[in-house]
Formats: sequence, C-alpha cells, structure tokens
Amino acid sequence: MITIALSFLSLFSVETKNMMVLTRQQKERLVLDLYTQGRTYREIAKEARICPRDISIIVRKAEQNNQKQQQEDSGENNGRAAEPLDKATQAFKLFSEGKKPIQVAIALGLDRKETMRLYRDVWKLKRYHNLLPILPIIISVFS
Repeated sequence: MITIALSFLSLFSVETKNMMVLTRQQKERLVLDLYTQGRTYREIAKEARICPRDISIIVRKAEQNNQKQQQEDSGENNGRAAEPLDKATQAFKLFSEGKKPIQVAIALGLDRKETMRLYRDVWKLKRYHNLLPILPIIISVFS
C-alpha cells in the first residue's frame, strides 16, 4: 500500500522528502529561521507549507517577544511592577481587597469627600444601588 502511495506521488512529481509533519513549534522555528535569512514570505510559505498570513503572525509575535525581552533587560521597570496611573484605580483595588474607607484615605492621601465618592462608585460597580441611601449609616457603624 505504501509503495502504491509513493508511486502515485511520484507520478505528480511531489517531493516525498519534504512531506514530514512538523509540530507547531518546529514550524514557527523554521519560519523564523528562514525570515532571519532574508527569505521572502512567498519563499517561506513554499518551504514551510504555511500561508503568508500565518507567517506574518509568527513574525509579529516574535518581534513583540523580543521587544518585551529588551525592555526587561534594559530595566525600564527597575524591578517593580507598573503602578496604577490614578488614585481612583488604586482606591478601587484597595476597596476590593477589603480595606475600609479610612484606610484607603490614609493610604492614598485622599480627603473625606473624594474617598466617599470613590466608595460609592465601588458600590455602584458592585451593583449595590439599593443600599446607597444607607451607606453613611453603615460606614458610621463599622468605622
């Protein structure tokens, strides 16, 4: 049966040596190797048996990984995670961790009005709309 298949392929002049199946990682490595050699997308597509759209996705992903690696190596983050840009984001995070409004106000240096506005926003985000009228009572009891 195999000899019949090989003779059938030889009738159509298909090279059987390139018929091996590669894993996804092997194909990606092959594409990147050919790309760094300066081959065109058409040449890469023919040799790796992959469409040009997939080639561009592989190349773009590799370039993004290289940029991330260079940023990490250059120490742009100085070994720490990026901080949230605004006080509201920081307050939402602290409230979600179970901090009380007074703790959030102290940690972020917020005044009472701003803290309460952010706390009301958290309640709205959590869909506690019905409880908003009694929020001041709850805060005074648990503070």
